[in-house]
Amino acid sequence: MNSWIERLRALGFKQPVHVGIPRPATLKALLRYAAVCGVKASSQVFKRQGLSLGRLLLINKPNRLISDLRGYDQLHLFPFGGLTRTTEWLKQR
Repeated sequence: MNSWIERLRALGFKQPVHVGIPRPATLKALLRYAAVCGVKASSQVFKRQGLSLGRLLLINKPNRLISDLRGYDQLHLFPFGGLTRTTEWLKQR
């Protein structure tokens, strides 16, 4: 993401960059929402994450992704039906 934003800036793109990321969620939930939105999950996701049921049920938090992001103007969290959980997570940050 950072290299993409840097490339935009190098090309003279001055408009604000808004980054959207999912709320803390299990990989299973993210894959379900991807399917609902018409996004086909790549088999690479399973290869990278390891195709274990335990891994599908762990909650993935975007903490590191957010802390590593640079050069964006605004961050949007997609709550995917979990507004309460998203709000609780934001309060803890």
